Amino acid sequence: MDVVAAPTNRFERKVGQTVMFTDAGGEEIGRGKIHQTRGVWFEKNLDELKLCVLDVTDLEVWDCSPLPHPTDIMTTFLQARVILGKTRILWDSSRLILISQ
Repeated sequence: MDVVAAPTNRFERKVGQTVMFTDAGGEEIGRGKIHQTRGVWFEKNLDELKLCVLDVTDLEVWDCSPLPHPTDIMTTFLQARVILGKTRILWDSSRLILISQ
């Protein structure tokens, strides 16, 4: 059973956490689960760039919207879903809000 927590962006990012991800203005873009917090993903160093890899479960924007951290082969949410078989994206760690733990 999930425990609902008060939304906060001050938390230790861990694989499996459910988060809301926001744009630069704080508007909700979607929700998902953290898939990866350390290491390299599609040649992007997550630690250096302060990024996380998210598995998107709910998207509030058009799926052809551009990703803020594109890769060489994925520039939109739709491309991520088509290429990977699921919507798995890079997102700025500071724009994640913990919604359950």
